[in-house]
Amino acid sequence: MAAEANLRKALRDKLKAFSLLSKGQLKFWSNTDTFISGLPDMTLIWHGQYIACELKAPDGVLSPLQKKDLSEVVTAGGLSCVIRKSASRGKFVCELYPTDDSFEFATIETLLQELDARRTSA
Repeated sequence: MAAEANLRKALRDKLKAFSLLSKGQLKFWSNTDTFISGLPDMTLIWHGQYIACELKAPDGVLSPLQKKDLSEVVTAGGLSCVIRKSASRGKFVCELYPTDDSFEFATIETLLQELDARRTSA
């Protein structure tokens, strides 16, 4: 759980910094205070696109409820992903759910650009 808490803090700090620069184009919140089962760890809204993010330790696995909820987001037209700390220093891995498509990113800008590219190519 400590690995996920560290990941959450690192991403939240990056999201806060980028959100200020995006002039309101990025909205985000995290399920850190309430821990309601079924809500993703972090939710982003970028250019009107709902993005559900589960944060996992490198060896963490999704629970059946998390898989169900991420699938429902995709069915409704949103994007779902699992984000983990990468083995590469200072980077993260975004795994698009439910596919095997994944990519590394170091900045929130890169994450959002990659998600935009995948959304438009789908």
